Amino acid sequence: QSDMDTYFTVLTMNFNNTGIGDVTTITGYKKFTLFEYTDQDGSAKTNNATRRRTEGWQFSQEVRTAVDITDSINAVLGGFYMKTHFDHYQMYHLDFASPGLVQFNTQDQDTESLSAFLQTYTELTDRLTLQAGIRYTHDKVDARSTLDYGVGAPALTSPNFAVIPDIVIPGVFTQVGRDLRDTPHDIDTGGKESWDNVGWKIGLDYEFGPRQRVYASWARGFKSGGFTGRIGVLEDGNAPYGPEKVDTFEVGLKADLLDRRLRTNFAMFYTNYRDMQVAQIYFDPNTNVQGNRILNAAKSEIKGFELEVTAVPVERLTLRSSLGYLDTKYKDFLYFDPVSLNIFDLKGEAL
Repeated sequence: QSDMDTYFTVLTMNFNNTGIGDVTTITGYKKFTLFEYTDQDGSAKTNNATRRRTEGWQFSQEVRTAVDITDSINAVLGGFYMKTHFDHYQMYHLDFASPGLVQFNTQDQDTESLSAFLQTYTELTDRLTLQAGIRYTHDKVDARSTLDYGVGAPALTSPNFAVIPDIVIPGVFTQVGRDLRDTPHDIDTGGKESWDNVGWKIGLDYEFGPRQRVYASWARGFKSGGFTGRIGVLEDGNAPYGPEKVDTFEVGLKADLLDRRLRTNFAMFYTNYRDMQVAQIYFDPNTNVQGNRILNAAKSEIKGFELEVTAVPVERLTLRSSLGYLDTKYKDFLYFDPVSLNIFDLKGEAL
């Protein structure tokens, strides 16, 4: 079962020919609720089954203006703000590990992002255009995660799905009955952190014929850091993972040929990641702990090409074809296994 309710609204307003150019404002709001049961093993038993609920909302506001600085130079500049919040719980039955074993995880996270950007286009000649842009971003996150273990919880469909009973096995095991949704929790972790970044893009476009051009560009991007929410042990979520940075170089061709009966799009690219964010899911059979962690792989790269061809040889007949190639690998990644406590060198391995 998976039920999702989503509500959203977007308001776009344009103000042309103002004293600061053509101004556009975009205001957006979205709210959603997701409730689902999942049966990971496909059997009638709850060997590996989950109940989860997520509720979240997002508000965003962008204001930008398009300005003609000269006859050959125009620019778009503006700012962007976004705030998000979500609450999540997950009840996980792990009967495959130990009969009656359950794991209850909650996540509560707020994020804010504020950025300012400028993009310019300069016609160096009638055929050659230079584009250059820069963006400053400030992101911050406030995250909290909890985790509780228990034995003997009722069925996932029960209203008391998170209530575990008193269990006493003298000299072997004792469990105090409680509702896992209540505090205090077995593990309660998280924190606050913020990051700043400056990214950019620079490129050249050259038109060598009507609807025919070649281009080259270099872009530097940024993906904010955060805290792991779906934890297994305290160490999964007590420290943030870092931001991910990437440089992408691309050259390509876009052309309509033979009186627009043949269209070709070709691109070659090389992407260089630093501190790439990699999600890890693990299960420790010695402790029956299932957890997750987001790691920063030191360096990795992706390179390849894409080709798309569309042809219209005769009326009412369209032929389409595409070809792509990817080569991915870690350039530098010393991976720490939290179960075996060993370090593995993944240099040269595929992503």
